[in-house]
Amino acid sequence: MKNFIKVLVLLSLVVFASSAMASELKLAGGGTVESTVIKPIKDAFEKASGIKINFLKVGSKHAFAELLKGSVDASTADVD
Repeated sequence: MKNFIKVLVLLSLVVFASSAMASELKLAGGGTVESTVIKPIKDAFEKASGIKINFLKVGSKHAFAELLKGSVDASTADVD
């Protein structure tokens, strides 16, 4: 299941970044997401797409606020 989620995240990032034609994808989220989802796919994603992932580790509470401010392209935080 974990591999499925990682692949799903990678595909979502590819679609999102490709549609934006960006050279950098700015993400915000917590340390757990960074270490379990982003880091394992980062190198492969950057090599395959030519798009650099810049992850802002601010914690789940602040990640969504960064998205609302427009300082990042996507937030990995959940909203209750």
